[in-house]
Amino acid sequence: MHPLTAFLLTLLVPGIAGNAHGSAPGDARVPLAEVRNAEAFLRARPDTPLTPYAYLWIQHRQRAAFELETDTEARVRAARKYQTFLKRARASSVAMVVSLAEAIDAQPFVCRDVAAHPRDVLPAG
Repeated sequence: MHPLTAFLLTLLVPGIAGNAHGSAPGDARVPLAEVRNAEAFLRARPDTPLTPYAYLWIQHRQRAAFELETDTEARVRAARKYQTFLKRARASSVAMVVSLAEAIDAQPFVCRDVAAHPRDVLPAG
């Protein structure tokens, strides 16, 4: 995720970026906790203009969870959710969001190089 987008989200959406209690930075629970925070924000504010940016955040954090996860089923769930939010971000009317979604998707990795991409596990469809 572009550093400016991450910075703005953490300023505008308090609590969206937060560690899972007692977890280490390389733990998949961290990005998954951030996803839950973002989803709770969106549920509480269904008409917020920040929705497309939250989609980017969730896309990025699901990609990180995919890369950090060691359980095969959990990786498939992360890949599926990554694809869902990639599609939502691509459908945005905000050109910057679409561009950033594509940039995130084009990266070989966002957190840890695992020589895999969510599309390798679950093709976009």
